[in-house]
Order: sequence, then C-alpha cells, then structure tokens
Amino acid sequence: MHIVRSVLLVAAALLQIAASSFPALFGVEGSIGETAEQFRTILVPKGYAFAIWLPLFIGGIYVALWHAFRPNNPVAHRVGSLAILAFLGNAAWALDQPTIGPGLVNFLILEWVLVFAVWSGAAGRAELEPTNANRVAYGFMLALGGWITVASPAGLSAALQKTGMWPLFGNETDGALLIVCIWGAIAFLLALRLAAFAYTGPILWGLFAVVVVNEGRASLTTSILIAALLIVGATVVGKWLRSPSAA
Repeated sequence: MHIVRSVLLVAAALLQIAASSFPALFGVEGSIGETAEQFRTILVPKGYAFAIWLPLFIGGIYVALWHAFRPNNPVAHRVGSLAILAFLGNAAWALDQPTIGPGLVNFLILEWVLVFAVWSGAAGRAELEPTNANRVAYGFMLALGGWITVASPAGLSAALQKTGMWPLFGNETDGALLIVCIWGAIAFLLALRLAAFAYTGPILWGLFAVVVVNEGRASLTTSILIAALLIVGATVVGKWLRSPSAA
C-alpha cells in the first residue's frame, strides 16, 4: 500500500505542475493568467505574487519524496494521503480555470485544495516528531493552504463577476470589504489553530500584493492591513498557547 500511495503522490505532485504550466499537454487552450486577467477584480493580487507557485511546486515534490522514504510511519502515510487529494484538486483547478473558467465549481475546487492542504499540514504538525525534515514537509503543505486561503477571495470575486453578480452592492470596494472581512475571520481562526508562520507567511505575501493593486482605495487597504495584523497576532497567540509556559 505504501508503494501505491507513494507512486500516486509523486504523480499528483507532477500533475499539478504540468496542469498549471503546460495546459496544452491536456488539450487546453489558453492559460490561467489569461483567464485571471479576463475576470480580474480588485481582490486579485499583483502579478508577481504568483511567483510563489515555484516554491510551492518544489515543496510538493519534496513532500512526495519525503513520504516515499517513510514506509513505516502511519502519520506520514496520513499526511501523504491528504496531500494527494490536495494536489489532484490543484491540478483539476488549473485545468478548469482556462476552460470552464471562474464559477461555483471552480471556487469549490479551490476550497477542496484549501481543506486538504491545511488538513495534511495540521496532521503533520500535531503528530510528527519535530525533526527538520518533518517540519519542511508539513510546512510546505501549510504554505499551500495559506496561499489558497488568500487566493480564495480573488476566486470568489471572479466567479461573481462572471455570473454578473459583481460588484456587490453596486460598488466594487464595498463588495471587496465584505469578502475581506469574511475571509479575514476564517484566516484568523485558522492561524490561531495552526500557529504556524508557514501558513501565515503566504497569506501576508498575497495581502501585500493586493494592497499594492489598491493603493488609491484607503478603506480597503486599511482593512487588509488590519486583517494582516490580526492574522499575525493570532499566529503568535497560537504559538504561545502551544508553549509549555502556557500549560
């Protein structure tokens, strides 16, 4: 079973890279970037923010290899199984984005990736021995979850735009503020629970890139900066609650 799981994990890690970088291999015309520009909203980060996919893809390969060399570790098996589901979801999203495009299904696939990436990373953080190799493995899964957390508002607003429901309230800034508040609360609770800067870091990176896009929208940028501070605070408090001094 371990061999089968290892093969599936390697395949899923490579598949998400191929689907995102070379969609033509799957008969898909267009690209994720072209679709993002077509349905761009003020919640889509500045383009350079998406460079984070390079270390995340490398992390996926690392997780696959890390799992392969732990045949007798049941926690590693659980982390690997959840990672397979996250990577397959990511590949499905990458192929759906330039074909069908933003919408309910596309957004739900994104949330699938979020759930299983965070679940995988949280399982590893809670149950694996705190060795450097283990920290890197579950850290990469938490980082993937963090990036999908900050990408979700962009995916939701793009889906609403495609269906003609964006901007909410007839004002793009007000609609963005509502989504930022909702997702900020979700990120705050996850940051408090996970207590890991591997999760928080990609969120801050994404939020910074959204602020850059919205320099002239004071209310939105202020809300985003407040959300960022609260998420960092939640991470610090979460770490303190996990420390022996808080016991």
